[in-house]
Amino acid sequence: VMDTAINPNHILLNNAVVAHDGGQPGEHGTGVASLVICGLGIRTHGIVTQRNSIIAINMEPFMSSAQGAGGVERKIRDVVEQLSAQYSFVLVNLSANATSRSIYKRKPVHALTKLIDELCWKHNCLFVLSVGNLTKGTDEARLHALIRRGYPTYFDSEYAKVLPPGDSMNAISVGSIVGAVSTQSVAALEHPSPITRGNINGNFFLKPDLVHHDSNQVLNAGNLSSEDNGPYMASSRDNTTLRRDAGTSFAAPLVTHAAGVLCGEYPNYKN
Repeated sequence: VMDTAINPNHILLNNAVVAHDGGQPGEHGTGVASLVICGLGIRTHGIVTQRNSIIAINMEPFMSSAQGAGGVERKIRDVVEQLSAQYSFVLVNLSANATSRSIYKRKPVHALTKLIDELCWKHNCLFVLSVGNLTKGTDEARLHALIRRGYPTYFDSEYAKVLPPGDSMNAISVGSIVGAVSTQSVAALEHPSPITRGNINGNFFLKPDLVHHDSNQVLNAGNLSSEDNGPYMASSRDNTTLRRDAGTSFAAPLVTHAAGVLCGEYPNYKN
């Protein structure tokens, strides 16, 4: 799990973390890690089954400007090369995107996309990637323009397409569908999440490859707001608290969870 630092002592992660880098635990990384380990089986009451174990890589130090251009790419390459020498198969969850506005031109192909395609081919590893969210890293004027077009029509806009590295051909890119509805919900049950992203125009392959459950959204004063009715996950605040959040960041680890279970069932399979 390549993300922010985790809380390895949370009840959903405890005993399932093979190794981690330390650092101040983050809500994002802790939540993602718990979903990779437990999947949709997290409940406020009852028994929770841990079906996967993880190695947690804290990516925050490599996302700072102090690392210079390519810091994230270097870290990802180093980790995959190291783990591929130790394990017969490496499955990586990366719920992060390149949000520079220049990427909407789609040329040149983003360096992170190229790296992930190369690593999957060279090391028989598999990345599970989130396709990005419309509400995060989106400038307000663009977002309001999209919303005025109406759901789901705005997915036709180039600005609403999959973000790198979700356009990687060799990885599994994950979008989201809503798992619950209310009378105020924008989307119907199992329909695309209002904040997910759509396929890239002019490409010969379909993205996202898979989808999983996410929170629904409501429309308030021209803004999309989460209903927080997506899957439960661990919080970094203490060792027992659960939370709900919206985003393809949390749909991706649900797919990673399923892929990890399949890896255990079929250990001789290739990526």
